[in-house]
Amino acid sequence: MTVVQRHRDPAKRVRVSHAPYNFVPLSDRVYLPKASNGGAKGLSGEIEYKILVKTPLFVGKRPGDTDFFKRGDEYVIPGGAVRGMLRFVARVISFGRFTPFEDRFLVFRGFDPGTPEGRAYNELIKKLDIHAGFLRKQGDSFFIQKASTVKGHEFVKVAYAAVKHYFKPRKPDEPYGPSDRMWVCLKPRVDRDWLVVDRVQDCIGIKGRSKCKGGSVRAMLFRTGDVRGKRFHYAFFEPDEKAEAIPVPGQYADAYLEDLYKTRTLFTRHLMDSQDAGHGMGEPVFYYMLDNELYFFGPTRFSRMRSMHTIGAFVPGELRSPGQPDLVDTIFGKPGLRGKISVGDALMQHDEASPFDGTVRGGALCRPRPESSQHYLVQPEPDDTDTLKTWYDGPGATTLRGAKFYWHRPGTSNNPDTSPARHGTFRRVKPVTVGSGFAGVIRFDNLTELQLGCLLTSIDLPITKAHRLGLGRPFGLGSVRMEARTRLFDKSAMYTQVTSESGDETGIKVMPQDESEKVVRNALEAFRNEMVRFYNEGVERDNRISGRSSVWDIPGPRSLGVLLEWTNAPAREKTSYMGFDGDDAQRWTRRAVLPTAEGVASRAMVSTTSTESIVEAADEIEVWEGALLVYEPGPRLLRITHGQKKTEMVADRDMLILSNLSNEVRNRLIKKKKAIKVIARVAHEGNKYSLLEIWPGI
Repeated sequence: MTVVQRHRDPAKRVRVSHAPYNFVPLSDRVYLPKASNGGAKGLSGEIEYKILVKTPLFVGKRPGDTDFFKRGDEYVIPGGAVRGMLRFVARVISFGRFTPFEDRFLVFRGFDPGTPEGRAYNELIKKLDIHAGFLRKQGDSFFIQKASTVKGHEFVKVAYAAVKHYFKPRKPDEPYGPSDRMWVCLKPRVDRDWLVVDRVQDCIGIKGRSKCKGGSVRAMLFRTGDVRGKRFHYAFFEPDEKAEAIPVPGQYADAYLEDLYKTRTLFTRHLMDSQDAGHGMGEPVFYYMLDNELYFFGPTRFSRMRSMHTIGAFVPGELRSPGQPDLVDTIFGKPGLRGKISVGDALMQHDEASPFDGTVRGGALCRPRPESSQHYLVQPEPDDTDTLKTWYDGPGATTLRGAKFYWHRPGTSNNPDTSPARHGTFRRVKPVTVGSGFAGVIRFDNLTELQLGCLLTSIDLPITKAHRLGLGRPFGLGSVRMEARTRLFDKSAMYTQVTSESGDETGIKVMPQDESEKVVRNALEAFRNEMVRFYNEGVERDNRISGRSSVWDIPGPRSLGVLLEWTNAPAREKTSYMGFDGDDAQRWTRRAVLPTAEGVASRAMVSTTSTESIVEAADEIEVWEGALLVYEPGPRLLRITHGQKKTEMVADRDMLILSNLSNEVRNRLIKKKKAIKVIARVAHEGNKYSLLEIWPGI
């Protein structure tokens, strides 16, 4: 069994990052059910489900759509979207494999020796042999043709002053294109072990082939990014057609193109069409060799580099290997294995609410950016920048944090808080409004009791939790609540002609409601028992949980449960994207680490508000001197014991305040979940209790 490393929350406030997402940690083991097709006792039936929209919801038909998904004249949530939502939850709560995920190389660049990435990048550059060549495409494959060697070099540096009259001035927001490339004839000379061209001789042109004279050599000159103080452009000598072409592995090409074309503040030099690039010569690129093998390539002398390993290398083999189907695969199916359920579309219920109300500025609905290793990788030592793990580290040094999931943001309206300066490109979409409803049916056939329990647990969440669906989740869109009603079929009389309650003739006999409810309860209990048993079987005795515990008390599912919390969702400032000024700027520079989901939900905020003003603001106050406070993992669950009296409270938002404790002590107490003697002041607000102040008792 592979032991998955555990992430540790930073203790220093300046080391704490924040984001609209967090992670469900990887499991140590995969639960593999006993082979069974349900047999004669297999359960069949249907689940009538209803989706209530809690924040504006948008589901498009294809990428780039602005209108909500429609089939004919009906607005619907496609069954595939509902299926994917439930499958994710089911995989977490049933110790499923970590699949599918995008297994690719990531691309980085960093020069700052004060960061782990910068040090790793600089060390890597020292090991690489840098060459010049031309990237070409043949069919769906890429290859690099080496540049010719002149006086021992494949490329030269050309002084800005020598060609400044030939390049048109360009603005920072303009992409690099054909006008940033030209053919030149030049006479190179050797100076300080590298080639310098003081001036361009004889010819400069973009079209045709000029004849170079007087020892001049033809070269492709191209402009890279304009940076203050930069003195040179680069020029590559013509391709050496006699040299053997260097094939580019598909994953390298995919990583390069993905990085090249993703949204940036500044433009990169995009590839020209293979027929036009350099008039058939190809696209000039630097390429890097390591131990006589192609490592990577890029458009600049110090290009962005691929990681040493793909994302998949940071996922323990047991969690990503195909092998025997896990419980979710046996329910939902996978390539080569037919599933046992069919999820129907959810049709909008027009009598519930107005379907649309304006548009939402949906923010930059971009793909994840796992290059932020301080967020996406497990950090065993998060309080020092020098000890952070990066994608340059070997898989044995760290692992992936787990499955990414977005926090709920209650109160999100059709104008979510999204900043163009922070998130780049925006698009407007037309979501359905809060209060809208959809309804559909999930049909299942021949499920085992365990499979049905897993499916129903994924659908019917605890009352304080809600699902996430559709686009715009980083900005609060797509929070929905599901309700379900299960009908089981009586297989003993399944194909006899009976009359349904509505009077229609059907070939299916429905199990009586009381009997059906009993089967459902048994299925839920069987699933709960099996998951608790499986968890306890794989951990030390001290870490085991009670046999009566809920599925949501198991680590892993518990983290997902915290992220699914709707009633007790964290404050917005703790689940927003980081900015680039003030404290956030320092956190970016110091590579602040994203805490666990439990750490975000339960982290106390220090307040400068005086005790007197807190007391005056409270509606009711109760003081327990010498009470015992026990911190419990989860959505700010606090237990206070005073004598024989015990109270459980869910602190509202960031109302937990610790006074007269240093940040270091405060965070250490929370991190260790250690009971401390306190004096507690509790304020009653509506139907919630907020712990306003605690401090060490005497």
